[in-house]
Amino acid sequence: MPKFKIFILLILSVLLLIWLNVLNEPLSGTHEHRQADTLFTAWSYCYENTNFFFPTVIFRENTPGVAIGEFPLWSWVVSIPCKLTGQWSEALPRVFSLFLFLSSGLLWWLWFVNSNMKSLHFFKYNLSRSEKWLWFVVYIFSTFHIMHYLIPLPDVFAMNVIALSALGFQRANRLIQYFSGGLFLVGFLIRPYFFPILFLIVPGLNVFVWTSGLMLIGYYCWFHQWTSVSNIDYYAVHLKPLKECLLEFPQALKSVVYSIFRSHLNFVLIWPFILFASKNKKIFFIWLSSLLVIVFLRGNHLIFHNYYLGAINFISLLMASYQMQFFSKNVQKYLLSAYAVIGLMNTQHLYHPNPKNWPRLFQDEAKAAGVAPQDKVGVYISFDPSFLYWSKHIGWLRNREDMEPGVCDPGAQWMVYLVDDKPHYEICKSHKNFHFKRTFFDLK
Repeated sequence: MPKFKIFILLILSVLLLIWLNVLNEPLSGTHEHRQADTLFTAWSYCYENTNFFFPTVIFRENTPGVAIGEFPLWSWVVSIPCKLTGQWSEALPRVFSLFLFLSSGLLWWLWFVNSNMKSLHFFKYNLSRSEKWLWFVVYIFSTFHIMHYLIPLPDVFAMNVIALSALGFQRANRLIQYFSGGLFLVGFLIRPYFFPILFLIVPGLNVFVWTSGLMLIGYYCWFHQWTSVSNIDYYAVHLKPLKECLLEFPQALKSVVYSIFRSHLNFVLIWPFILFASKNKKIFFIWLSSLLVIVFLRGNHLIFHNYYLGAINFISLLMASYQMQFFSKNVQKYLLSAYAVIGLMNTQHLYHPNPKNWPRLFQDEAKAAGVAPQDKVGVYISFDPSFLYWSKHIGWLRNREDMEPGVCDPGAQWMVYLVDDKPHYEICKSHKNFHFKRTFFDLK
């Protein structure tokens, strides 16, 4: 086996060993609060027997906790092992994410090397089979993917659904193509900001119009109409006013550039190849306009949630992989070796930024204090839902400065706050209504 391939496999093995080291750590990695939201919905499907179409969140106050965000298929699938065994596992969602990560790379490679790709309406690239390892390295070691696809979030699930739709679009059978449009709709409802990928994979204008129509109907029904069943306005699913988008656009664009150099440095290495790919004006226009549209629509949410750029990163990797095959083997090997090493270095994000014993301490302290599973708890630490998730109790989230010893929100049986950086549970002695601003969830 060539030395380069041995080196890449070694780097991949180290990456997997690092991942295994945090396999049982609840919420380790980026976007802890978003992991907590998504995993609790799965937990609720199992233990609260929640209706699929009425997903719940853990921060529910005195409501049933229904909060409509993305289409909850990922959370429902993750809940199946718990439904079958009656036991919740922190490791299984991570194993599922790893499997989906690797399968998504394989599915897109099958699409990328398919000889029928040149029949596509918008996208005219093709990757030779002899250069298939290019896509493998660029996709697997993308720092964006390592940060967002190895943690229990729905993005990688949506990416697999959309990859399957892309493979279906390549079939000559028109019925299969229309069915693939339905698959793309499912992926879109899970992660709407993946919509730019549609421009790359449709085989013709008729299928494009059909799928776009499905997306518009799906968006209206789920994100516009069905959100009315929410008990809590929890997720940022509604479009921002035009004035707000305009005001936030400069800061949001600046945050995207900053995040590339802070968290996605190996993206800089493939940037020249993306510029070379700009000779295909259609694809470069799709890439650039999609980036600007998503930055404009999401605004300051991008400062804390750069997973909104999943489709933009994906198109970038396609352009770079295609263009690299025209350079010498030595250039490819040296560049991709550095790319893989930088990707490996980014696995530091997998480690828990909080004290590692916090997740266990919250549950141990709750049991020691006598908190029953059905009791409601007020967390007076921050608006991060991780604290309620670790405790596995529904309830309230408040900032630390709102805390008054023994005083809880109406309906709470217990309160928890930090003493010497450790969770302390205390039974509620009195109740009062707190007036507060959800500073944390203004950023969700």
